[in-house]
Amino acid sequence: MLNISAHLCRQDSRNLDEYKNAGAKITTVEYGSAESLRNAITGADVVISTLSSNPAVLQAQHLLAEQAKAAGVKLFVPSEFGDATDRENLEGVFAIKQSVHRKLKELDLPYALFFTGPQSDFVFIPYVPSVVAGC
Repeated sequence: MLNISAHLCRQDSRNLDEYKNAGAKITTVEYGSAESLRNAITGADVVISTLSSNPAVLQAQHLLAEQAKAAGVKLFVPSEFGDATDRENLEGVFAIKQSVHRKLKELDLPYALFFTGPQSDFVFIPYVPSVVAGC
């Protein structure tokens, strides 16, 4: 059985009813709170992070990864979905994403990276604020 949950930093997204009607569990979490994150992901096998490319927001993945490990999550998918971050001498947002990879290795938490190419960094940005802005 597939159990789908969505954990948001705010509940004012317009499309939540569609997901709720499809059976998804919608909860609001505080991404700066270890307890809030752990409570939200306890019982999950996989965590897929879709946090925006805002550097301050991406940093929250460190705590999310720690809590995923503590909750027994089997696979963590960090917010990549753009240009490859598995190369040397990265700066800015890419360096933050790479620091999440190091954290996952340090935690010995299995993870998967999905590089969708540089265009998605620009194509999807207009839609990201409606989902996670303000985290």
